[in-house]
Amino acid sequence: MNPKMVGACIGAAAGLLWCNEAHAQAKATQGIVAYQSDEDVNNYDPYWRRFNKSDEPKEPESNPDAIRFEIGMGIMGMSTLSGSGDSRLMSFPVFYLRFRLNKTIALVLEPAYARVDFDVFSHGMAGVRPAAYWTLVQGGRRWPGAAFYGITGLDVWFPTSEATRTPTMFLGGDLGLGAMLASRRFSVGFGAEVRALMRGGIGNQESLPAQDMSSFRFGVEVRPMIVHMCF
Repeated sequence: MNPKMVGACIGAAAGLLWCNEAHAQAKATQGIVAYQSDEDVNNYDPYWRRFNKSDEPKEPESNPDAIRFEIGMGIMGMSTLSGSGDSRLMSFPVFYLRFRLNKTIALVLEPAYARVDFDVFSHGMAGVRPAAYWTLVQGGRRWPGAAFYGITGLDVWFPTSEATRTPTMFLGGDLGLGAMLASRRFSVGFGAEVRALMRGGIGNQESLPAQDMSSFRFGVEVRPMIVHMCF
């Protein structure tokens, strides 16, 4: 066999192996860059690692840093209701506790204490307000804790004073929209909620003022929020 042909074959084989190795290294580098890019996204989106369903890149199923609980507080909530007696309610302060089921949906509990002005007298009420929360728009890189959201739930209140002139309890529901600007964790945020509500009284119908207060009424509630913390 011609030595020159043997040398040419060996050279061609070596060149092919070198090209394959260079191609493999290029693909590996590209994968690392893509992974780092996704890691950068994770740093801005506190829900990404826990709720992302994509298979690329491979990620742990759970992330100890993922947000599971959220706590918020406002100075007060104000509402007014239709009907006779010029019924007005002021709750202070306003709290909410959220438990995230996924990136979009959360269960909410909103304990509250309120002062109600009705006709010529006032009384206090303690409230338990379970609700469902869903994110409509989530904030981006600069404000990952920001959101525009909807919320709906039960409106349950128990009078704590003037027992002889108030119903045993008030029961209703609400539906509203809210917006919050907040960074990822332990931040002072700014936001507000506006809700449409319906409420009526149950029990102690022997009292004429209680009967009047028990009629189902429609109203509007506004709640400015100033604190939003995530865990």
